[in-house]
Amino acid sequence: MPTAPASGFKEDCLGVTRLYRASPPIYQASRFWEQVGSENAQALSDSSYETFKRTVNSNYFQFMVRGWRHAYFLHLLGMIKRDALLSILLRSRITGAPLPPWAAFIHKIYVCMLYHFVSQDDPLKLLDRLVEPKEGSPIVIEYAGRSISQDLLSSLVEFYALENACGLTKRRGWRIAEVGAGYGRLAYLMHSVLEEGLQYCIVDIPPAVCVSQRYLSAVFPGKKVFRCREFKAFSEVEEEFRAADICFLLPHQLELLPDSYFDVFITISNLPEMRREQIDMFLGHVDRLCGGHYFNKQYWDYFNPIDRYRMRFIDYPVPDRWRLVHLRPVWDKPNFFEAIYRLR
Repeated sequence: MPTAPASGFKEDCLGVTRLYRASPPIYQASRFWEQVGSENAQALSDSSYETFKRTVNSNYFQFMVRGWRHAYFLHLLGMIKRDALLSILLRSRITGAPLPPWAAFIHKIYVCMLYHFVSQDDPLKLLDRLVEPKEGSPIVIEYAGRSISQDLLSSLVEFYALENACGLTKRRGWRIAEVGAGYGRLAYLMHSVLEEGLQYCIVDIPPAVCVSQRYLSAVFPGKKVFRCREFKAFSEVEEEFRAADICFLLPHQLELLPDSYFDVFITISNLPEMRREQIDMFLGHVDRLCGGHYFNKQYWDYFNPIDRYRMRFIDYPVPDRWRLVHLRPVWDKPNFFEAIYRLR
């Protein structure tokens, strides 16, 4: 039977947090994420889970572009044609944005420009059937006769990068792991597109893992969910874990999984926010646990202001045996790269 979400989000988060605090120090959050995680926990406490897409989601890759001088806004503005921009100005509207009117207007134009370009490179016509769930009270942007969201568009860009590299739609039975998945936006898209035969495992720390666990359990009530909890050996949970459609783990529990369990491993906009030894540790887990492709999407060059070190693309400790099959700037965020490696 599918596992229903716990009735109390705060109580669920307290239990997961106790388990996380007992994990080895190497798996404890960096100073960067101690600060951000504390702010997120406070925001969730103040405004509740029910509106997280308007609060903590700004720390989960939903860049709240709110000024016309923002580099991402100017980048898309420089590419879009005048008639398309005019259509956006005349045919779009936004509701629910936690922003002043002018900032909300700029954010609306930014997301609509993003939609314009993503919709032109959508060979499977996924935008025709993808809908942003109402769970979490998203910012609603209406354009071209449909509701659109920045998260769906960003996730679709990432999906097509993996589709082109390893043919996600060409077979069934994928096992995908993502470290630091925010509220689970990419997991939502993957399960919406690939549907049957996909297992998606989210590895994260609280409160994010609590948000994604509640969110994905709610938007996929028919899926089998392996909830985040304590276990000492994989044999204790193997039958339930392998049968689950969506799994949730704390980082230290990666040590308990068997070699080459996953076909795809994903890290997006998170590694430079960890301590340097944690980056080495997580890439070691990728090397052991992934039998297929590794997708890494990060800033080309990032200085972590709290843990005080610099991480560039060339600094990632990639084993020589990994084969780089895809590398390019992210087309809508050129200060990011997306790299895909073939591991086996």
